[in-house]
Amino acid sequence: MKEIFVFLLCSLVCADPTLVLVIEISRHGARMPSSNPSNFKWVTNEKDLTPGGMRQKYLFGRALRKRYVEGTHKLLGSSYDPNELLVIASNYTRVLASARAQLAGLYPENTGKKLPRELADKAVPPNPGISKNMIILLENYSVKYGLGVEPIITSQADLDFYLLPNVACKSIKNLTKHFESTKRAEIQDKEKSFSAIMKQLKEAVKVTDEKKGKTIGEAAKYRDVLISGMVEGAFSEEEKKLLKLINDSEPLYIYKKYDMYLKVGYKEHSVSKIMATPFLKKTKEYLTDAASGKNKRLKYVMNVVSDSLMQAVAYQMLGKITETYVEFASALLIELYKKSDKPGDYEVRVIYNHDSGNVTSLQEFIEDIDAKIYTDAQFEKVCHTLKIEEEEKKDEGGSIVVPLIISCATVVLIVIAIILWIKCKSKSEADEGYGNTMMEP
Repeated sequence: MKEIFVFLLCSLVCADPTLVLVIEISRHGARMPSSNPSNFKWVTNEKDLTPGGMRQKYLFGRALRKRYVEGTHKLLGSSYDPNELLVIASNYTRVLASARAQLAGLYPENTGKKLPRELADKAVPPNPGISKNMIILLENYSVKYGLGVEPIITSQADLDFYLLPNVACKSIKNLTKHFESTKRAEIQDKEKSFSAIMKQLKEAVKVTDEKKGKTIGEAAKYRDVLISGMVEGAFSEEEKKLLKLINDSEPLYIYKKYDMYLKVGYKEHSVSKIMATPFLKKTKEYLTDAASGKNKRLKYVMNVVSDSLMQAVAYQMLGKITETYVEFASALLIELYKKSDKPGDYEVRVIYNHDSGNVTSLQEFIEDIDAKIYTDAQFEKVCHTLKIEEEEKKDEGGSIVVPLIISCATVVLIVIAIILWIKCKSKSEADEGYGNTMMEP
C-alpha cells in the first residue's frame, strides 16, 4: 500500500516537464567560397550551397524529426502542419536552399499529403503536356514519393531587421569600418609573425603567385576555401590539421569578420547587441505567448540564417562558448518546457550544437534577454542614426570647441563694452563742449 501511495505521489509531483515550444536559429550548410584560388572544381556557383551543405542540413532535419516527432517529446505531428511549424529564412540563395534541405529531412518521403483515390484523376491543371502516366506514377500522393510542400517565409534583405540586421541597419557598416580602421595597425604588426602559416596555407589552396598571400585578409579568404572544401572532400587530413592551426592563430583571430560581432563596439554600442536585438525580442515574444496560452498551436519556429546573425545571437546568449568559428549548419535550440499546471511554472533549455544545454526558469531567461537587448527607442537610434565619424569629431574636438566658444563670446563682449564706453565718453565730451559754448558772453 505504501509503495502504491509513493508511486501515485511521484506520478503527480515527479512528472517530466512537457515540451511546448522550440525556437531554432541555425546557420546554412557548407557553401562555395566567394573566391576560389585553389584548383578544386566546385559544382555550384560562388556562395551557393554545395551538395555537402545540402546533406548537412538534411541530416540535421532528420535529427530534429527523431527528437521532436519520433522521440519522447512528440512535439510535432508526423507530417507538416502549418499551424505547428513556422519556417523563416534570410533572403540568400544558400540560406533558402538550406531551409528546404532541412525540411526534407524533417518531413521526408511518404509524409506528404494524400488525395482520395477517386479524386486523383481530377486534380489535374488545365495545362498542356500532362500525361496519363504522370498521374499514375503519383498514385494518390499530392507530390511524388509523398514529399511534403512546406512554405518558407523570407523578406527583402534591406528591410529584414529580424534576420539580416547587418544589411538593414545602416550603422552596422559604420561600426565595422571603425573596427577595421582601429585594428589595422595591430593587424599589420601581427602579419609579420604569420608568414610561416601563410606559406603553408598558400600551398594548401594551390596559390603560386608570389605577389599574393601577403596579408591576413587574403589568409582569411584562403581559410574560407579550406573550410568549404573540407565538407566536399577536397582536402587531406594534413590540410585539416593546417585549418586548426590557422583557426588557433592569434593574427587571423583578430581579423576574422565574425570577431566584430563578438566584441567590437563603439562606446556602449555593441555590434552583436545591435544585430541580436530584433531576434531576441521576437524570441521573448514567442516564449511569453506560448506560456500565457496566447498561441497554443505554434510548436516550432525554424530560423535559418547566415553566420553573421548566428554568431551575434549565440554570443549574446552564450558568451565565450562561441568564441570559435561558427561551423556550417551550427544550430542553437531554445526549448520551452511546462513543469506543472501552476501558472508561470516554465523552464527554458538552451542547446548549442553538442552542448547538452543550460536550464533556467522562463522568468530568469526573459530577464537575461532584457539585459542583452536595446529598447525600441534605443534600437531605432543605434540602427539608423548612429554615425561614428560625427561622434568621433565631436569627442575629439569637444574639449577645444567649448572653451573656444566661451573665449569668442568673451572677446565679443569686451569689444562691445569698449565700443559702448567710447560712445559714452564721446557723448559726454560733446555735452560738456555744448554747455561751455552756451556760457560764453
